[in-house]
Amino acid sequence: MNNVQFFRFVLPVLGFFLIIVSKFNENNFVFAQNPSEIVSIPAETSSALGLAVSTPSHTDTSDLPKPRDPDPVLGARIANLSPLNFEASLPHDHGQIGREYDVTPYTNRPTQSPSPQFTIVNWIMRQTGQSAWHAEQFAFLNATRDKLTVYHTVEMQKYVADTIDRFVNPKSKTESYSLRIFSISSPDWRNKNRVALIPIRISTPGVQGWLIGKNQAGLFFDTLSKRNDVREHVSSHTALLNGQTTVVPYHVSRSYVRDVQPRANVPGGYLTDPASLNEGFQFEITPLLGLDGKTSDVRIKCDFVEVEKMHQLIFSTPSAASPSSRVTVEAPQVANFSVDEMICWPRDYVLLFDLGMAPMLIPASTTKTSDKNLLEQIIAPVANSAPPKRSNVLVAIELQTAGMITSSIVNSANPATNTTANPAPQNQNPPLELAFDPISPAEQSQPAITQPTTPTNPPSLQNERTIY
Repeated sequence: MNNVQFFRFVLPVLGFFLIIVSKFNENNFVFAQNPSEIVSIPAETSSALGLAVSTPSHTDTSDLPKPRDPDPVLGARIANLSPLNFEASLPHDHGQIGREYDVTPYTNRPTQSPSPQFTIVNWIMRQTGQSAWHAEQFAFLNATRDKLTVYHTVEMQKYVADTIDRFVNPKSKTESYSLRIFSISSPDWRNKNRVALIPIRISTPGVQGWLIGKNQAGLFFDTLSKRNDVREHVSSHTALLNGQTTVVPYHVSRSYVRDVQPRANVPGGYLTDPASLNEGFQFEITPLLGLDGKTSDVRIKCDFVEVEKMHQLIFSTPSAASPSSRVTVEAPQVANFSVDEMICWPRDYVLLFDLGMAPMLIPASTTKTSDKNLLEQIIAPVANSAPPKRSNVLVAIELQTAGMITSSIVNSANPATNTTANPAPQNQNPPLELAFDPISPAEQSQPAITQPTTPTNPPSLQNERTIY
């Protein structure tokens, strides 16, 4: 084929192609002007040219959540919030504003509580103080399972928004903490463990707190477990869910006669007044991860009730049938001890909370009398009649690391290996990233916890997980 024949063949084809192109331009056919742009071709045109027609693989944008506009006062937030539609009719002489916060991302999580929103309310009340909501300025806080309605100053709204963001944050809903509770007969356990303890400031008298580096926690708990007077009430396998309250209770009911009164219409002529009281302990622990993921806050609420002694009074109850009848009446001598603390600590450390020599009631042994040896059978009645002893109670809380076994569990399973691999001198602790106040001038590197300026008695916690 010569050149003339070639052009006679190519020119008609080229002309036909140009006609098609001009037709496409009339139908708004768009070419990509750079490699990043996409050429849009109608499905019928693709079929006419013999091109494959593919279905878009991306998700329909109508199914995606619409981005929320930042609040004009509080800025961008994790929680969905909106102004109150009746705000104009409320007093605002102190600059109060109203907001409704959507708390369903938190309340819809699996929980044993029918009212999980009260955990948020109790956290806010414990930190701000109830007096902040009952002052001269008009304010209120109302909670339902769907939303939290708050009317207060801008400063308070910012704190409430920060708190709710921590509860509804989807990145922290899978975070968990390990919990261990010990009782020791004497506080001399500190002698061998002082090097690993970093003191923090606690406001309750007689109560102390420490931080332990995670590389030293295994050796610390291994040393503690070798003592003969240590009893572990809650093991490290107990998990605390982020933002939820876990309750650890132990109560024993004791019945006694508290009074006797003459009654002519009853047999014997006297009527006894029976009563009962519960002695034991209860821990309520609520951990909450910070928005930065580097720190955690925890509320530790403990209540101890112990009957130290039952004072007996013998009342004479003479009657015609029994002139020398007597009734024993008891007056209980009860020891009460309560702690309510809020503590913040870095996630790279284990929190050790020392309640001091608390009236810790040890759960009764389930061993049958026939299973005890002769020495135990002789000592048991004497021990039961003796005054109860105090115990040094320790609470250890550690943030679990995703995808890793925590140091406490690893060292409990294989303490010898960890002791060799991690001798854990004091200078190997990761640096503290918080600006804690020092406890003393000689301890400038030691962290201290800042407590609320107004301690309060918050409402009772209702979002509870119970450990028996």
